[in-house]
Amino acid sequence: MSMTMRDRVSLIGVGIDALGASILIVPMLKTEEEIRKEAGTYFDFNPPMMKSLKESRKNAFIGMGCLLFGFYIQFFAYLML
Repeated sequence: MSMTMRDRVSLIGVGIDALGASILIVPMLKTEEEIRKEAGTYFDFNPPMMKSLKESRKNAFIGMGCLLFGFYIQFFAYLML
């Protein structure tokens, strides 16, 4: 059974979706020490929490961008004749 061009393009879209989903789960892989630092009490503001929020925001933008791009590619594959 050979794959058509439509199948290949759709498979690429699924792969990009998987990449995006993987990027979105990166913040859940924190160590106990990182979580302890973020939960700590600091005067004025919490530097580890600021760093974590910036990284989470970056991961969210990249991950969602990959997901949307992957869905777009799959939609394009669906429209191919």
